[in-house]
Amino acid sequence: QTWLSGLFKGVLERADAANLEITKLSKDETNCEENTPQPPTVSVEELIYNHSLACGKDGAVKQLLGQYETARSCYRSAGLLAETLLMEPRLGEEDKKTLEDYVQGFSKRINEIDSLMLQQSRHSIGSGSTSRGGPTGSISSSRRGSRHGIVPILEK
Repeated sequence: QTWLSGLFKGVLERADAANLEITKLSKDETNCEENTPQPPTVSVEELIYNHSLACGKDGAVKQLLGQYETARSCYRSAGLLAETLLMEPRLGEEDKKTLEDYVQGFSKRINEIDSLMLQQSRHSIGSGSTSRGGPTGSISSSRRGSRHGIVPILEK
């Protein structure tokens, strides 16, 4: 949980830094000539939203490639960022529904990956015990322990 708290704190610090830079740019713009074309400004919320979607897409690619741990991490980041946006008080109902759907979708993907990893673990344990003749209990319990030790932050 402290890892997640640290990650969340880092996201908030980056958002504050981005807001500060946007404010500086806004002050600089007032000092520039009005005829100078200005680049479009992007809100911090939009940046977080876009990064959440990018993490989700990266997770899907990693999942297709069979890189389940990395995919799971991407989906968790995507869900955490979407949940961060759900805390925005000015959020419209339609946007809130969209973000809740994303959070639910990322959570389903994480559960799919957990199932795939568990099946993979069972398969490798089964094939490992017949070919090597070694004990399987220690491998099984360590995999199960790591799976259940993860805080289900995206589930409600």
